[in-house]
Amino acid sequence: MKLKITTLKVKGADDNFKYIGIPFEKNFLEEKGIEIKLDRNPAQIAPGIMTTGEIPLETDFEGLKSVFYIKKEDAVIADALADDLALILDTEKGLTVLLGCSHRGVINTLNHVVKLPVKKNINAILGGLHLGNASDSKLSKIMDHLGGFGLKKIGVGHCTGTRAFVALSNKFPNRFFLNTVGHVVSV
Repeated sequence: MKLKITTLKVKGADDNFKYIGIPFEKNFLEEKGIEIKLDRNPAQIAPGIMTTGEIPLETDFEGLKSVFYIKKEDAVIADALADDLALILDTEKGLTVLLGCSHRGVINTLNHVVKLPVKKNINAILGGLHLGNASDSKLSKIMDHLGGFGLKKIGVGHCTGTRAFVALSNKFPNRFFLNTVGHVVSV
């Protein structure tokens, strides 16, 4: 079945784009019985589990210089990645924030979480920090700000980048770890 996709998530540069989005239209998924709820606001999924909703861009060091675009008909525009969000788990030890790639910025995400009507202490973060190409200045600012959240566990993955991984493991030696598939984390 060929699907008509009118808005494309693409990655690339110089008119050399690769489609990276979901290969189905919303109505196709709904016809299959999949319920889709689009909301920019935080949403409770189950008791103790909620989304962040859209994460505001507030820091001056976590910008959106990227290779991600939205292609709609003949126009290609930079993707503001407003659909990037995180999950918040309310645990006995405090909040655990599950990050995807942190395209909107890990500090922007954590600053947003503490403004929500949830516990204010974030115990752990798990996920990608999207720092593979971060400058030394940006990485330093992120590490300084992370230190202010009092995190007990910092588990990073896929898009954090080797240089950032080494810097973070040196800065937070007893709290930092590589969070890979199959890793069991108690939070």
